[in-house]
Amino acid sequence: MSGFRKKAFIAAVMSLAIISSGASVSFAAKTIKIGVLSPLTGLYSIVGKRTSQGINLAVKEINDAGGVLGHKFEALIRDSETNPASSVRTARRLILRDKVFALLGPLHGGAAIAVLQESKKLKTMNFPWAATEEINTKFCSRYTWRVGSSAQQTSRAGAVIAHRLGLKKWATISSDFSYGRSVVRQFWNYLKERDPGAKRPYAAWPKLGENDYSAYINKMQKAKPDAIYVGLFGADLIKFMKQARSFGMYEKVKIFTDFGGNHVLLKALGDQAPFGHWASSRYLHNYPVSANNKRFVDNFRKAYNVYPDMMAGEAYSTVQVIAESIRRAGAVDKEKAIDAMGGVAFNAPEGWIIMRPSDHQGWQSSFWGVISKSKKYPFPILSNIQVISPVEGSHPDENTGQGCRK
Repeated sequence: MSGFRKKAFIAAVMSLAIISSGASVSFAAKTIKIGVLSPLTGLYSIVGKRTSQGINLAVKEINDAGGVLGHKFEALIRDSETNPASSVRTARRLILRDKVFALLGPLHGGAAIAVLQESKKLKTMNFPWAATEEINTKFCSRYTWRVGSSAQQTSRAGAVIAHRLGLKKWATISSDFSYGRSVVRQFWNYLKERDPGAKRPYAAWPKLGENDYSAYINKMQKAKPDAIYVGLFGADLIKFMKQARSFGMYEKVKIFTDFGGNHVLLKALGDQAPFGHWASSRYLHNYPVSANNKRFVDNFRKAYNVYPDMMAGEAYSTVQVIAESIRRAGAVDKEKAIDAMGGVAFNAPEGWIIMRPSDHQGWQSSFWGVISKSKKYPFPILSNIQVISPVEGSHPDENTGQGCRK
């Protein structure tokens, strides 16, 4: 090949590369990537699959409707491994290498706090699944938002129910980490505020992933409480409930489980579920009985042949809220979407969610109910649903959002 031809060939190849690169950039510009840290392995894996399914359903519905401002959504779902170090490494890859528009997850409280601080450094919106209240207080920032209920909402709502029932003497148990501490602290502080005469002779803080709760259950029995507030989550809650049942605790005290109304957990417990006792869930497939919730359940079952659980509902709504913030911003721009996020209102399957500007928390009602057998479903459900409004279940503005205001 002559020198002239060689130069012409190289120039042609470079031109094609430039054209291809341009086409690739143009296509990428028409795609809004969201990174997802889902608990596919580890203690929380029981809800990991439903989380991913909720994400994918929301993405499909948005794209089938034409996308957002002409852009399609794409979900990059990765395993958080229920581990802070792994979650941070994966979050950095999603932000720096994959150029995601926003980051969703993780669920583990400690991992969520680590990731949101990394997201803040990298100026990318982060929507953690974890309910620990520090996310909306000292660790809150311009880049941190949470669509799902926080520990303060569900736990304070639990305190409202406990006060209504007149239960005075309590034992509490929850895993010894940020979320576990948050759940019990919010419940107990609010119950004491409503009823200064309430007593707590025993509080247990087992390690995350504990297998043997017998020593804690024995101490609970010796304390002779009227009721137990259980802040355990995922596989830990299942293990505890089965062991508590073997000790006859279902018949001895009233049990409140902050996470215990989740469909996946109730299905796993089956006939060993604590029937007649109280539980909460951030989303219920059987409540509210609304056209919006029915549509979501029907579409979810059509896509996956299972019922959506708490995390499926929360994941679905989070993607929809991000889409709405982009529509309000009028541009696919991270900073403009953040500016538009405060005040976003989304009619979610569980009811209206409003993104509160003061603490970046999705302001919504909380649901508690009695664990019951059902003729309609082949697994336990919550009945006698009690709806606690965000006015009663959430902290007032002045008591939250400290980090958001910096």
